[in-house]
Amino acid sequence: MKKLLSLAVMILALQIVEAQFHDSIYEYLKKVDVNYPIVVGDKGTSSDSIAASELVLGLLKANRVSLNVKLESEVSPSVNKILVGHPCGNKLVKLQCEGWPFDDEEAVVKMIGNDLVISGTDGDATINAAKIIAKYRDYGALKKFKYVLISGGSITGLSDKFDCGDNACDDGEKYFCPLDCEKVDCEEKCKELGFTSSSCVQEVISAKALSCDDTGLEIGKGFCASSEICCCAGANEETKKDNQNETQVIQPSQPVIVPKEKSFDLKKSVTENVGAIVVFFALLLIVTVLVVVYRRVSA
Repeated sequence: MKKLLSLAVMILALQIVEAQFHDSIYEYLKKVDVNYPIVVGDKGTSSDSIAASELVLGLLKANRVSLNVKLESEVSPSVNKILVGHPCGNKLVKLQCEGWPFDDEEAVVKMIGNDLVISGTDGDATINAAKIIAKYRDYGALKKFKYVLISGGSITGLSDKFDCGDNACDDGEKYFCPLDCEKVDCEEKCKELGFTSSSCVQEVISAKALSCDDTGLEIGKGFCASSEICCCAGANEETKKDNQNETQVIQPSQPVIVPKEKSFDLKKSVTENVGAIVVFFALLLIVTVLVVVYRRVSA
């Protein structure tokens, strides 16, 4: 009895964990069932709707399931879902809206938590990526990556982590490492933006902490080595005036000045990690039930 109970608990726990973590885009898509809605943005385009239709038809054939298409306002952020569209038109797509680093006719497909994101620079790119994902069983490259760039019929693996500063422009780095690929360092970028001095400092990730000092402005990663942040200082009066109202987050390929003010957002943090929190409490509940049953059996 005890062995059967333990085995059942282990199987259930594995299923919960599997729902949260996948090894590749291919493995994610294999698990897609009727509980995975395809979600387009409330401000999405007709191209997003066409891309969603391609996914419905393709996954009906590949997985023999009929998926529902919903608007972002109609779904809970915590459910497993396939998100379609540019982040400017779909708020559930956790990618940069302004400062989008990719070129025309390029799209990215990325696993973010329990979601799969399909997002193109333009509508045609999104549709093209959706057609490829709809026929995922025909693309072995999708078995290797959790994050890919799709351009035409080519699939290139990307990563969130790059070794900027090694003087090698590796695959995917042209989007995130101007230091290696465009040979533009922090000093050059700060001068281009109208500042007189610059520095590379270690990124600080904590509540209300700043990477740059109070007198500097942070323009992000990619212009310094490793994970360091580029800080610009000594702005002339004209530069200060031009940028005093800017609030946009920086991307290396399209820099925009960001006022130095950071704070910890508990609500946002919980929302973005709700899947992991559900898994944790589910496992905790299972362990508690197991202990209670074990004690009763032992008694």
